Amino acid sequence: MYPVPNKMGNKRRRVRIPQTVRMILVVSSFGRAGSSLVMKMLQAGGYPILANKPGSLEHTGMAQLPTYSTWLEDGCAVKINDPHLFTPPKGLDYQFIWLSRDPKQQAKSMIKLNKALWPHKEVRSERASMRFKMKFIKKSTPQCLRLFKRLSKRPVIQINFEEIITNPEKISNRIQNYAERKLNINKMIKVVETRAIDIHPRIMEIGQ
Repeated sequence: MYPVPNKMGNKRRRVRIPQTVRMILVVSSFGRAGSSLVMKMLQAGGYPILANKPGSLEHTGMAQLPTYSTWLEDGCAVKINDPHLFTPPKGLDYQFIWLSRDPKQQAKSMIKLNKALWPHKEVRSERASMRFKMKFIKKSTPQCLRLFKRLSKRPVIQINFEEIITNPEKISNRIQNYAERKLNINKMIKVVETRAIDIHPRIMEIGQ
C-alpha cells in the first residue's frame, strides 16, 4: 500500500496496490550495509531476483546505469548500490529498499573488502580513509533518499543492517509487507547469520 491524497485535500488514505501491478524492487546502499544479504533473503523467500553474479547477487548491467537499462525487468528485485553513480532510469515503476549501517562499522567493512580485493594497492592511511568514508556516508545518504523520491511516488523503506542480523524475523516480515507479496519467512530467516553488530571476520560475498 502507498499513500495518496484524498478528495478533501491534505489528509491521506492508504490504497492497496493491485496484484496485477508489477514493480521493480530496488535494493540499494553504499555497499557493506546488507544489500547482498537482503537479496539473498528475497531469493530464499521466493521473490524473483535479477542477478548474474552469484556471490554478490548483482547484475553486471548495474555498472552501466543509467545509459544501459534495458536489462531491468518488472516484477523482480535488483541490487543497485551507489545509486548516485548508477542511477535507475526515470519512467519505470519502482519500490526502493535503502540499507543503512552504523557509519563507523560500514567504513571498516569497506576498508576490509578493499584490502581483500586489492592487497597490493597503495591507499591513504586507514584512519584518513575511515574519516573520508564516514563523512561521505553521512553526507550522501539524504541525497540518495531524495533521488528515490524523484524516481517513485511510492514510499522508501529504510532498513538498518544491525537490525537484520539481530532480529531477522521482524525484518523479513517488514520486507514482505512492503513488497506486498507472500514470501517464505522461515526461509528468509535461515539465510541470516545472527551475530554481534561488529564487522564479521570473513567476507561472505567473496568466500573469505
